[in-house]
Amino acid sequence: MSEVYEHCCKIGFDPLVSSFIDSIDFINNIDDLKSFLNKNKKELHSPFLLSDIDKALGRIKKAFEKNEKVVIFGDFDSDGVSATCIMYWGLRKAKKGFIPEVFFPNRLSEGHGLQKEHIDRFKQDDISLIITVDCGMGDKEAITLAQSIDIDVIVVDHHMADEEMDYAFAVVNPRHNGYPFPFLAGAGVSYKLVQALHSSLFGENSLEHKDVSENLLDYLVIGTIGDLVSMTGENRILVSQGLLHMNQSKFPFLKDFWQYKILKKQLNEVFNEEHISFYMAPRINAASRLEDAKHAFNFLTAVHPKKLIECGDYIEGLNENRRERLFALEKSDKLEVFEFENIPLVLVNTHSNELGLLGLLASRFNDIHEKSAIVLGSKNDETFTASCRGDGNLHFFEILTSLNDLLTKYGGHKAAAGFSLKVEDFDELIKRLKQIKYIKPSVETKFVQKIDIEIDASKISEGILDQILSLGPFGEGFRKPLLKITNSKVAYSKQIGKDGSTLSFSFRGQNNVSIRGIAFGFGDKVEEIKKSESLIGYLGYNYFYKKEMQLRLVDFELT
Repeated sequence: MSEVYEHCCKIGFDPLVSSFIDSIDFINNIDDLKSFLNKNKKELHSPFLLSDIDKALGRIKKAFEKNEKVVIFGDFDSDGVSATCIMYWGLRKAKKGFIPEVFFPNRLSEGHGLQKEHIDRFKQDDISLIITVDCGMGDKEAITLAQSIDIDVIVVDHHMADEEMDYAFAVVNPRHNGYPFPFLAGAGVSYKLVQALHSSLFGENSLEHKDVSENLLDYLVIGTIGDLVSMTGENRILVSQGLLHMNQSKFPFLKDFWQYKILKKQLNEVFNEEHISFYMAPRINAASRLEDAKHAFNFLTAVHPKKLIECGDYIEGLNENRRERLFALEKSDKLEVFEFENIPLVLVNTHSNELGLLGLLASRFNDIHEKSAIVLGSKNDETFTASCRGDGNLHFFEILTSLNDLLTKYGGHKAAAGFSLKVEDFDELIKRLKQIKYIKPSVETKFVQKIDIEIDASKISEGILDQILSLGPFGEGFRKPLLKITNSKVAYSKQIGKDGSTLSFSFRGQNNVSIRGIAFGFGDKVEEIKKSESLIGYLGYNYFYKKEMQLRLVDFELT
């Protein structure tokens, strides 16, 4: 047995959980184990290690001194909106009476990024400093124009760029200048800059620095989990601290609205990763998918109770509308699907103008086909807008860079990206994609996660579950362990939901305790699951009526 396994058993972990911890690829020795378990903020890196940080801080301080008009230009997704909230409060708290302007491009009519039309507008409004958050990398034309007419641009971003960014006043990006952890979300970079600003103005041990470092974690958690960045290193520490802080948040959107909407406080339920990924992030994103990201920003920064309720109820309504429209798009008979023999990719032309839903539909096709997916739509007969989603085996950013002569605009990450294309170039796009030579990764990312813990149903207890949950936060790069539960005797099962596509069931655990089960998309397996020998899924708690264990099923094995 390894020293990691033996140490885990020694400090009280069940042997099955100890074995899982020992299998984690970034835990190689006792020091790694202690770092993993402690999630100590002392291991966070100094924000002053970020690229151009001193230059950016100097320019912001100059704007304070001269009372310049500053605009925060944020991306419209959950990470971008969260990053904007962090920068907004960070600047306001840095100088009394200073209120920056906030601007989000329209997802549907403008798309991602800073454009020359925005610069013209900001010039008319006497803006002299633009701070982009979660966007800006590669927006050369707009930034060059801004700099040429005395509007400085500080890019605060985490995306990759295919060229040097020497045309911006400053570029604060963890992927530049050898920052020790390059996987921060946009909200994380914004948070780090605000920390550096308050440290330089008031001192690292000041109340001002402590205030923003603690309170702005609430937004960082939403942006980091919502953007699906690696849940390792700094992100793991920051999100762990942030989830704890969210339960005593000072922000009205949490303490006066979402705590009551989401949590069963009487059962001592607390915020976790799934509350963000399945509830908060979709509602923030719904604002820009259907209308304007400013709706989400207004809710997240609301102070007065009446405005909070109005904004909160509004984005709730938008999210419900989004779900209905996505269902209709997914079932549309106009979808045109292309598959490729040379690469694990499916491309879908929706023949729809629902541009705000393309990313969601791409994720659906990514799951269904177990291949990377590109989904296109168009508002007119001239330009396609496309969203790309995958598992990382196909490097979307590299592929789009190789096609840059064909695209009017592109950007993104390895596993998620977007681009624009002239309609007349669609056939050429298909041709070029068919010519791509796919090199299979040495370590392939699997759509179906491997089984991490195999356990007899009679051994399942809240004690085991609590040990598993204590290892979080879970996310990209460190997934929640997948359990195979053997000798599981399903006591009952029934179809639930509007269309009967969801399966509700129960089985017995340790001391004959009943364990609930939920299986989305398994509604037609009511009788089959009763004959199952093993259940495969993710174990957690359900707080609907009372606190009880629940398995989210992803598969089962018949006798």
